[in-house]
Amino acid sequence: MSDLTRRGVGLLLGSVGLGILADGLLRVWPWGVNLPLWIAAVLLITIAILLQLGPRLSIEPSGWALLAPTLLFAGAVAWRDSPVLFGLNVTALCVCLTLLALYSRAGRMAVASLTDYVWGGVFVGVSASMGSLLLIAGDIHWPEVMGGGRLRRVPAVLRGLALAVPLVVMFGALLMSADATFERLARAIIWVDLGDVVVHASVIGMVAWVVAGWGRQLIVEDPWGNPASQMGSPFGLGLVEIGMVLGAIDLLFLSFVVVQVGYLFGGSAFVDASREFTYSEYARRGFFELVALAGLSLPLLLILHWLARPSSVGEQAAFIALAGAFVALLSVIMASALVRMALYTSLYGLTELRLYTTAFMGWLGVVLLWFTGTVLRGERRRFAVGALLAGFLAIWTLDVLNPDALIAGNNLQRINAPQPVDGRYLGSLSADAVPTLVAALPSLPAAERRKLSATLTSRWSSPASDWRTWNWSRTEANGLVTDAQLSCSRFNENSTFNETVAQPRHCEYTDNTSPSRQHTAHVCQYEEEQAC
Repeated sequence: MSDLTRRGVGLLLGSVGLGILADGLLRVWPWGVNLPLWIAAVLLITIAILLQLGPRLSIEPSGWALLAPTLLFAGAVAWRDSPVLFGLNVTALCVCLTLLALYSRAGRMAVASLTDYVWGGVFVGVSASMGSLLLIAGDIHWPEVMGGGRLRRVPAVLRGLALAVPLVVMFGALLMSADATFERLARAIIWVDLGDVVVHASVIGMVAWVVAGWGRQLIVEDPWGNPASQMGSPFGLGLVEIGMVLGAIDLLFLSFVVVQVGYLFGGSAFVDASREFTYSEYARRGFFELVALAGLSLPLLLILHWLARPSSVGEQAAFIALAGAFVALLSVIMASALVRMALYTSLYGLTELRLYTTAFMGWLGVVLLWFTGTVLRGERRRFAVGALLAGFLAIWTLDVLNPDALIAGNNLQRINAPQPVDGRYLGSLSADAVPTLVAALPSLPAAERRKLSATLTSRWSSPASDWRTWNWSRTEANGLVTDAQLSCSRFNENSTFNETVAQPRHCEYTDNTSPSRQHTAHVCQYEEEQAC
């Protein structure tokens, strides 16, 4: 059997196995520990195939380095419950799998350009969609597979099954109709739900198809050659054209900063002295417009640098000066946006939109610094990998910081603020926020406490019934709410967790050392003082 056929058969069998595993693990929602388990299986089978096929398919250091973030982002799905974090982690996971297909054997990931990444992502997407067809129809030489050993009888067996199955089904149906006892026996032995069979077969087939297409680029195809590496702009622009663009934008940014210094950095004192706008208008309107401006500016800088064709050292220095001024002024505008958001948050609290937009601004600030240190110093090819790693680090930092808990804690600190705490919004946060919310229940006004506790009970009092959906935050939330319900079950309908009983009795604690029991004891003690 040729090396190409051997690789193709190994990939095909592994893909079918992963499809069967996906059917058993991933057909439940919400995803939890099942996703990292399946991803770990994908990586293990892929590495096993590569190692089995010899040194010619050895994994480069960049491939080994990608294993850690792939497992981290997959594991984060079983850690955090926030839907936004779920989307970010799954997106980062898909990026890692794409890079694995491109650079595990090819290497050179650190010097790949942004164009390489984009073009490579499109290529892997097409390969995942159509690669299986090429694998089955072209890469695997089926006569080699069927021609030796026991497999030489496989075609005959398949032909025999194709002839026997329809006849058995036809005669079996007639015999089942002829005798009720035989019908019951046949149904007990071979009865299957055709709908379930179709669903299982569809899941296994689709997953195997995608995995085989993805793996073909990694295992069967030649290493990724970065076809966009030497791709330049179709036409170049000199310093006059580029200088006019950058100079005009620099002047626009400078005039905005100088003329509106008070509006940008005046804060509460400036707003108090103005009759033209409210706090909300000052912070909300300015922040999101400035975020949009910052988000558009970086791609513009990259495009202009790609198009620039300086003809002398002096022109190159002039371009660097204009681009550096652009970055400096943009940094000032971004700082003003963050000041606005800090003021708005202090007045109206924190939300997911405000927090994640601020995090985006932080990532953009790091990328701008990296742009200055790489692109403007003639190291453009180092820019893409730095921006990518900064994105990975930003997502993982959010995983560690727990945004929903930060949002809950920030808003709960504003109980006595002019703007009331929105208990309905707090109750809508994910399980990541539940420990913070349970700990703060005694300090809330009675009405908000009852609403929030009822919401927590309705959402988190029932633990997951399927181990595949296990998630750290959801399990912790279920434990906290369930413990509080059991320990505080003496209260009437106005109690913390809306439990109705005939006679009140004292709370009893068997263990007051764990965080969940401490929360429970705190809630019960407060309610005993207030309600009993």
